[in-house]
Amino acid sequence: MTKEQPIPPVDPNDPVKRYTLYEMQTSGWEVVEIDGEVCANLTKEASQHWMQIMLDNGCSPDRIKLKRVH
Repeated sequence: MTKEQPIPPVDPNDPVKRYTLYEMQTSGWEVVEIDGEVCANLTKEASQHWMQIMLDNGCSPDRIKLKRVH
């Protein structure tokens, strides 16, 4: 079991919409971590990039969820 990475805080003054990427695990929806990078508080473009990496690595689209956090 790996140590959970902390999710960076959201800046309430940031005008850019931010998203967090989740993957369905056996324990429920978990924040995605790819190559040590926590996929939280991402811009739309960055979230699409990380989602495409997940799909390219064989993750089912049904196991991916993108949630707007700001």
